[in-house]
Amino acid sequence: MKIRRGFVSNSSSSSFVIVGNEIEFSKIKATDKNIEMLADELAENTVCMTMTKEIFEYLKNNPDVINEKNIRFYEVIASGNEEIEIKKKDLPEKFKVYSLEIDQWSPETFKEFENAVKGE
Repeated sequence: MKIRRGFVSNSSSSSFVIVGNEIEFSKIKATDKNIEMLADELAENTVCMTMTKEIFEYLKNNPDVINEKNIRFYEVIASGNEEIEIKKKDLPEKFKVYSLEIDQWSPETFKEFENAVKGE
């Protein structure tokens, strides 16, 4: 069963922007903040969710899931599906802007993430 949050339209996806830099999982610490995960194999479209300590530990103990579900990680300066405002002083010297379509449903809890990984 899919649980949808936020704006729901006839489309199962919406535009989403991430301002930041892609990072390898091996460089992430459990205490890092502002890490977003994008996964292509958890729903009909790409899903986006914030990395938590619980998810970090799960992926650390189950590293094959990262490749199986095509999970990518980003150090995020700003993200969203509406207007994003960033002050120049808050931008690092190097950053990228990623524009993509994400599923309207994204896991909000560790349990939802774990169930999606298991295909439940």
